[in-house]
Amino acid sequence: MGILITCILFLLVFRTGLQISRQAPDLLGSLLAIGLTMLFSFQALLNMGVVLGLVPTKGMPLPFISYGGSAFTANCIAVGLLMSIARSSEKRMDKDL
Repeated sequence: MGILITCILFLLVFRTGLQISRQAPDLLGSLLAIGLTMLFSFQALLNMGVVLGLVPTKGMPLPFISYGGSAFTANCIAVGLLMSIARSSEKRMDKDL
């Protein structure tokens, strides 16, 4: 049950990142959002593949779950950037109304 919840949460992060990318106010924000979303997704998929024995070990922690001090800090910064892009797109939509 825990594995299913973890996979669903990562899919939710992926979907939300794609929505933020589509609603970004400019090309830079859109590309940054899709890049950060792919960073989370690739890290999660690679870690899950290593745990299942499908790919060789890479030493990459599972975002927000596995212990890794600098990786956790980088993930928090990436989420902050995604939130900033989402907030700027909301401000733009409010201004357009």
